[in-house]
Amino acid sequence: MNICKINSQRRAVSQIIGSIFMLAVVAAFGSILMFQGIQGSNDFTAFLNFFNKGQGEAVKEDLLITHVKFDPNTYHVNFWVRNTGSIDVIIDRITIVRIDTQSLIVSNKTSTSVMQIFVGETERIDLSGGSTVSLESGCSNWSDTTDCTMADGRYRISVVTSRGNAFETVAQPFNT
Repeated sequence: MNICKINSQRRAVSQIIGSIFMLAVVAAFGSILMFQGIQGSNDFTAFLNFFNKGQGEAVKEDLLITHVKFDPNTYHVNFWVRNTGSIDVIIDRITIVRIDTQSLIVSNKTSTSVMQIFVGETERIDLSGGSTVSLESGCSNWSDTTDCTMADGRYRISVVTSRGNAFETVAQPFNT
């Protein structure tokens, strides 16, 4: 009987107050861990965005190569490029390759003169001069048919932008 008397005199924390106290402790530690996790994921996303800053803009580029003209009396090549994207484009390189022989006709790095095409605008590109266009040996112009097969070929015209996008078309002299 003494034992029952001792137990009845001691007071204890009720179960409800104990549960509320435990909930407060767990909620405090949980919120600390959650905010640390969110901060860590934000830091990682910012780190990735730092390196891929230009990649998002590269998707907005879109060029259309139109009206290719091989001048029959010379070795000039003219074509028009229209910016149909939603961002201004800077042309970095222009190449023309003969498809059947894979010979490089034009390899023009435009770093000396920046060629920028604004949104919605069309620019004419004139490739002329002996240093730019390399015809086959024995050819004096695009329509020369004596010892030259330049007029019979098909050519892949590629325009590469400063963001690394390539836009291509295929053309044939006097049939474009």
